[in-house]
Amino acid sequence: MEWIITPEWRTSVKLEWLNIEGSRKLISISKGVPPEGTLANLEVLRSYCNSMRNSLSFELVQNLKDLQEIVIENCRRVETIIAATEDIDQINEVNSAEVILPKLQKLLLRSLPALRTICSSVTICDSLSFIEVVKCPELKVLPFFMEIRQQLVDSLKEIKGNRNW
Repeated sequence: MEWIITPEWRTSVKLEWLNIEGSRKLISISKGVPPEGTLANLEVLRSYCNSMRNSLSFELVQNLKDLQEIVIENCRRVETIIAATEDIDQINEVNSAEVILPKLQKLLLRSLPALRTICSSVTICDSLSFIEVVKCPELKVLPFFMEIRQQLVDSLKEIKGNRNW
């Protein structure tokens, strides 16, 4: 299985937790433009999957308004957490758009040696209280600070990382 969610996905699925482990062929969680409302109830996303290159598509993230926690760990090939598809027009659209995850409180990124970026556009997570970035040597910028927002300053309690992160 290369993708969990395809355009044919049924939006009636009311998942609150998605835990992905050990899939050797998974490329990304979603392929193409998912139906509106896909994973709208998702609160926790955890991925421990070595084969994955991109975790979430930009289109899927637009549905994740209830997402509270993201954990991505030991995914050696992950280069981007929130990515556009290969369509150049869509990439330009993503770069100029904002990603808004209003309820995201925890972001844990561990042992992701190929991770270069979380998201190429401004990422607004005004409820984010905890960030941990460990063993992510290629990651240079956290997109939450591309535009400092008072809500983030008020909610953020702790950032953990190692020197090389």
